[in-house]
Amino acid sequence: FSVRGSGFGVQGSGFGVQGSEFGVQGSEFGAGFASTCRMIAQRYQDLDCWQLSNELKQRVYAFIAKPPASKDFEFCDQIRRSARGAPRTISEGFGRFRPKEFARYMEFARASLMETQNHLGDALDSHYITAEEHQSLVNLADRAIGASTKLHQYLTTCPPRGTRNPRTRSRERRTPNQERRTRNREP
Repeated sequence: FSVRGSGFGVQGSGFGVQGSEFGVQGSEFGAGFASTCRMIAQRYQDLDCWQLSNELKQRVYAFIAKPPASKDFEFCDQIRRSARGAPRTISEGFGRFRPKEFARYMEFARASLMETQNHLGDALDSHYITAEEHQSLVNLADRAIGASTKLHQYLTTCPPRGTRNPRTRSRERRTPNQERRTRNREP
């Protein structure tokens, strides 16, 4: 189950992440949570935020390919770069395998989506798109921003890789035959 714009997930897989854990198969990222996951995202293309961002990019490409927008080279270059930025950055962040790093990349992706939204306003003001096209594209950008924000929020709650409870760690180091060490040992 995946509702676009409400979080992130794998379409058609029965995977929804609201309040659940996230992992990347074949890595240590999320491996500690593997038993509680309903599904593991295997590719960045499985993420709703990437799918929505990529759809926005394709729709931007479609409208800038036609006049009058196609004649404004500077505008086309700017909106093309910002529209490309989000899916590219999400895919790069996904490849980092560490939640903290991935979360940072999600911040950049969200900023690219917001920049694209700004350019869509410029397109409307310049009469490159109709009010209906503008609203449709802004709604798509809002959904992509929402999905990116949800993924970012989740990633910021993930513990760093290799983090364990300090009490557990000290117990693991001691064998049953070892005595508890103290600072003031007598000679």
